[in-house]
Amino acid sequence: MTGAALKRELKAAGTPERAAGAARYFKTGKGEYGEGDVFIGISAPVLRKIEARYWTLSLDELQMLLEAKEHEVRIAALEILVHQHKRGAEKLRRQILKLYMRNTRFINNWDLVDCSCREIVGGHLKTGSRTLLTRLAKSKSLWERRIAMVSTMALVWTRCAWRRYCSTIGTISFTKLWVGCCANWETRTAQCCWAFSENTTNACRGRRYGTRSSIFPRLSGRRS
Repeated sequence: MTGAALKRELKAAGTPERAAGAARYFKTGKGEYGEGDVFIGISAPVLRKIEARYWTLSLDELQMLLEAKEHEVRIAALEILVHQHKRGAEKLRRQILKLYMRNTRFINNWDLVDCSCREIVGGHLKTGSRTLLTRLAKSKSLWERRIAMVSTMALVWTRCAWRRYCSTIGTISFTKLWVGCCANWETRTAQCCWAFSENTTNACRGRRYGTRSSIFPRLSGRRS
């Protein structure tokens, strides 16, 4: 199995109709955030079925795939990296992080960021230095700033990470990271997790649970 073989399979599975629809959806027109991106036109289930046969590709092969002009080839490479990162030893995980950070210029749309950074960059944030996060947050690149934002979800979804998460969010907020709906989505997630944690603690102490609308007022439509 080689990267070239994966690329051929993906191209064979694409359709012009899907490619045109994806190009519109991901805003590839002149002056839009995805300007110039090229799509094969393949559905997500088919993409994942094909990429699953290539989970053992080498990092050199994945480097080549990340440089491809086709969007689906890059997303397949990123999802394979995520698969290897989840199951790899610490040495491999460090190598994947370095590979990822060398190629952020190719991770240039929101789906490419969101499918990969929480595991790869977020995994580093759980135990490593936040220097990387600060550098990404201060980047001039919209997509590197989004990587910083979404990566902190690894802290939101980890127990006992609240102080560290809040400190991280403070750093990001200070550097004007907040990118559209991404910030709103993550902030609400953090609020929900905090409310759930607080109410769980109160229940363990014999206190009464709040109603759903009192715990999640913004999500239930009721304003506090």
